Amino acid sequence: METQANMSIDEEETKHQVTTDIKINPHEQKIFDTILEVAQKNNLKTVFRVSGGWVRDKMLLRESNDIDFALDNIYGAEFAEMLSKHLYKKNHGSKFGVIKANSDKSKHLETATLKVHGTFIDLVNLRSEEYASDSRVPTIEIGTPLQDALRRDLTINSMFYNINTKEVEDFTEKGIEDLKVGFKSKSV
Repeated sequence: METQANMSIDEEETKHQVTTDIKINPHEQKIFDTILEVAQKNNLKTVFRVSGGWVRDKMLLRESNDIDFALDNIYGAEFAEMLSKHLYKKNHGSKFGVIKANSDKSKHLETATLKVHGTFIDLVNLRSEEYASDSRVPTIEIGTPLQDALRRDLTINSMFYNINTKEVEDFTEKGIEDLKVGFKSKSV
């Protein structure tokens, strides 16, 4: 009985302070506003989600400049081109680069990267991955937020921050709780 009591006390001590009310600093807000402005000017109905480590860190009340976006209905390079043109018109120009898929080096998805207001961001589409029984190289397709979350390495890295709605999204329904207890479970 005493051991169980001690275990629950120890478990409580390992809980992390976690918030879903993410505080966006002025620099991040400027980046998000620019992205949403470009989407509006191009009549896009795209949902922009920050993914992975930035979300995890902000939920743990830490700052992060690792801003990676997952886009729901457009490829990263397509949007990066629009964003780059917009920034040039505003004299904040930034050329974008594309890191091509290279299955020989375990890089299975094309990623666009560019500097927005002094911070490098990555842009990719949401995706699903399917593996053939005889291959470690997945077949990549545009996916849903749930499919994208489920393919990620850890539940605590599978959450999104939706800049359109200003909300944390936990499609695995495990990420927030796992983050609170410091558990790094697999998404699926």
